[in-house]
Amino acid sequence: MRDKKMVLLCIAVASLAMVTMATMEDDEKECADQLTNLASCIPYVSGTAKKPTTQCCQDTEKLKASKPKCLCVLIKESTDPSMSMGVPVNTALALQMPAACKIDASVSNCPALLNLPADSPDAKIFKEAGQDSSTSPHH
Repeated sequence: MRDKKMVLLCIAVASLAMVTMATMEDDEKECADQLTNLASCIPYVSGTAKKPTTQCCQDTEKLKASKPKCLCVLIKESTDPSMSMGVPVNTALALQMPAACKIDASVSNCPALLNLPADSPDAKIFKEAGQDSSTSPHH
């Protein structure tokens, strides 16, 4: 009986993982066009520029207004090299980009926007970043 419960638990976990993956894939498809609009931000999020360009900040502001979830997708993908759409993105810099652009965008909303389980490793990225950004001094 115990083995049967374990099998059912494994099936439930695997199903949840597949649903989460499908949701992320849908988010990626939905955001792929939007993320190309952030091409001007690549020098900053890849670490080659010290601050984001005016164009990057304007594009980020537009994206935040139209599809805030896509900023979350960008940050989440930056933590997974296999998903980063071929662009080397530094997660810490991606998390700092809204603040560097003086845009009020809280990453702590990302787990809900991306339908991530609260205790998942992906949700922790945003939770830890949200704590860091609230304690860091503002310029």
